[in-house]
Amino acid sequence: MIAGPRRAAAGIGFAAALAAPQAAAHSPFPGLQGLYTGLLHPLTQPAQIMVLLTLGLLIGARPEAVRQAATVAALGGALAGLIAGAAFGLAGDHGGALAVLVLAGAAAVLYRPAPDALAVTYGALAGILLGVASVPDPGGWRDVAITSLGSGLGVSFFVLLAIGAMAAAAERWAGTVFDTARLVAAAWLLAISGLYAALLWRASAPL
Repeated sequence: MIAGPRRAAAGIGFAAALAAPQAAAHSPFPGLQGLYTGLLHPLTQPAQIMVLLTLGLLIGARPEAVRQAATVAALGGALAGLIAGAAFGLAGDHGGALAVLVLAGAAAVLYRPAPDALAVTYGALAGILLGVASVPDPGGWRDVAITSLGSGLGVSFFVLLAIGAMAAAAERWAGTVFDTARLVAAAWLLAISGLYAALLWRASAPL
């Protein structure tokens, strides 16, 4: 009974993501393209996608009370990060910090059982960094405001989707197979984020 609505919501979100760029390209409303840009921003950077996946792995399979607390922490952190990032001019590439966060989260998934308090704390930190990473570039106040609104909605949607999808998977395939797949995914994220961080460090290192 629960899987149906979640599957439908995921399908609607995916369809909206595919349709958004075309809708923005033909929109008669000024600034609407910025809204779509903000909505899809979490999917434009590999590091942000990895953070979302790690959030799902670390939080989605938790007991409902812990999952809800961690989700609220992530959403609140995203809002705080977006506001603080805009206020202090933190727009830019935060791939390195996000990759380190993925490393920590994937390691926490592999360390069984990671404390529930760690999951809630990680949710807050991930939300803050996702919010900061979604701060739009400077521009006209209206464009920045509209893009920021889209960024906030986009981060919130994909955080809920990542955690909700993992919760549904944990409920549907509970047992050894799910636990093994979850650990394999965490190990993959650990390796990929480590390589990503190393490449970023190498690119920024002086010759």
